[in-house]
Amino acid sequence: MLKQISDFTWEDLDFKVTVKACEFIDEGEGAALEVVKLYNHERFHLLDLGGGTITFTTYEWGGEELSTVAKTPVSGGGMTSIINRIFKSLTRTDRGAIQAENIDIQEALELSQIGENNTWHVPLRSSGKVKDISSEVDGALSEWVRNNYAIQKLFDSISQKLAKGEYLYCSGGGFAVAVIAEWLMKYLSNGIDGARIKILDSPQDVNLAGLKHLDIAA
Repeated sequence: MLKQISDFTWEDLDFKVTVKACEFIDEGEGAALEVVKLYNHERFHLLDLGGGTITFTTYEWGGEELSTVAKTPVSGGGMTSIINRIFKSLTRTDRGAIQAENIDIQEALELSQIGENNTWHVPLRSSGKVKDISSEVDGALSEWVRNNYAIQKLFDSISQKLAKGEYLYCSGGGFAVAVIAEWLMKYLSNGIDGARIKILDSPQDVNLAGLKHLDIAA
């Protein structure tokens, strides 16, 4: 598409575009390179929970080159879907008493905390009051998995790999939300002692920040 744009005019000025080279980098490659830099595994998995999609990718590192073995994206399985389910849950439980939009729920999730004894706190401000919507979030996450066969099947496959001792790293903005990350970590590692699962530092940024390691995969 870029190469098809040869000339254009903007604010009465004529421009000519020349594209000599165009390289596309996989969205999760930055996070994968971060894993290689920190842990140097020969084979590992990456679970990326973004806004619209959740993606599971298997990578191999041969010492000089990073290669993608398999990739499974689930469209509509990202944070937007989770937030929509939380909104529906609030509508059911409060019958419209809470005046909240999706952006309000997103901000409440960003403010979420996990206290003593793993108690959740998800503060949603509505009509001058603060309501803890932890139970609605927990219920919405359960529905998110239960009512989406593709996600349910993917998570079963991931758990099976963890049970076999394989490595899983997590990235994406969804894993930057304390209660979402806590729920997913427990779900995926349920019944598995010493599951090799870890959330990368700054998961919301690592897909881009990790690209600074491109030289190690050159």
